[in-house]
Amino acid sequence: MRIHDPDVVYTDLGLAILGAFFAWRLWKQPTRTTLTTSGSVIMAALASAALFGAIFHAFFPANTTTRAGFL
Repeated sequence: MRIHDPDVVYTDLGLAILGAFFAWRLWKQPTRTTLTTSGSVIMAALASAALFGAIFHAFFPANTTTRAGFL
């Protein structure tokens, strides 16, 4: 198996880990308010987007020109 854009993949994985850590830290606050809950959801969504970006950059080298990249 070959990773096509390793620099982008590693950056996206780092961002996914960092976003998940921040989401977890916000979720574990002792006093949960609307701001901490919505911030946690937003950080989890950003972590998810970074993870899917890493998967996309790792396995679809031609981006959207291939059928798998378009899907």
